[in-house]
Amino acid sequence: VVVVTPTAYHRDIVIAAAKAGKHILCEKPMAMNAQECEEMIQAAEENHVKLQVGFMRRFDASFVRAKELLDSGADLVLVKSLTRGPSIPKPWMYDIHKSNGPLAEVNSHDIDTMRWFSGSEFQTVYALAGNYRCGDARQDFPDFYDNVILNARFANGVLGCLDGAQG
Repeated sequence: VVVVTPTAYHRDIVIAAAKAGKHILCEKPMAMNAQECEEMIQAAEENHVKLQVGFMRRFDASFVRAKELLDSGADLVLVKSLTRGPSIPKPWMYDIHKSNGPLAEVNSHDIDTMRWFSGSEFQTVYALAGNYRCGDARQDFPDFYDNVILNARFANGVLGCLDGAQG
């Protein structure tokens, strides 16, 4: 089963597919929160099915080569990631209660890559965001943001910088 619905529906679909004994490829972001992710993983484990999240960068030749260099002992000080999302967000993406916003919908690739390359988990995160390009969304979705800067320190000391935009 390939799950490509808005994020708010991922958990229910994945759990139903797992209970039906189907292997699952779930589009990113995996779910709305960590608890939903844990429930999805548990359902896959209990039903002996594979659950994969669509982080395609882990299979892209240039990213794989960079990871090989890091794993061979190259020094890593900073992972910097720059991503621009779709020019016009889908209407449901404006509602962060359905999408979790651009950090989840667009920049989850960056977050996954930063964790993968650093070989560590986030320890400290500082982010600033705002709606600069999607003015039509401001009235109905005041929490929506289309640009974000995220700076981080990983548990192993590696630094991270994410520059993301959508819209």
